[in-house]
Amino acid sequence: MGIFTYMVSSMFGSFPSLGSRTKNPSRNSRFIPWFDRLKGGNECTVEIFSAELTIEPNDFDYFSKPDCYVKVKHHNCERETACELNTFHPRFMFSTRMPSRTKNGKGKGFTFSIFEHNALTEDHIMGRAHITAEKAERIMLNKEKLILSIGEGIGHIQIRIKRLDPF
Repeated sequence: MGIFTYMVSSMFGSFPSLGSRTKNPSRNSRFIPWFDRLKGGNECTVEIFSAELTIEPNDFDYFSKPDCYVKVKHHNCERETACELNTFHPRFMFSTRMPSRTKNGKGKGFTFSIFEHNALTEDHIMGRAHITAEKAERIMLNKEKLILSIGEGIGHIQIRIKRLDPF
């Protein structure tokens, strides 16, 4: 330990080691896409185009139309769209890269959750759709848009998943 480190630690207390936070990248979710790619993992592009929500009844936002955003989760990776304000027909036009863990139809699926943003309280979940790994593999091969139901009487969401070719 150098004299400078000794003086700083005596004034402010001990600092956590920076090396311990970066030694195991699987613990830190910010590094997951890069380190999964270095390990030879496959990647895919998840595109979220739009959602159509039923107008009646609006149990989510009492004074106006709902403010919606979507979270997509696959394995231990989660991405979130921007919030579309005051609409029953949000257009997200969102695209992101995620590590693919479908493993020929026997791995993890994709979960799409639509939330209603609240400024004062916790965000409410409006609906959820899940794609199994087997169905995700078929979608990646066809590269077609898919319309998923997010719940009975709630609405649907339009997505596409494409596999990225390795370098």
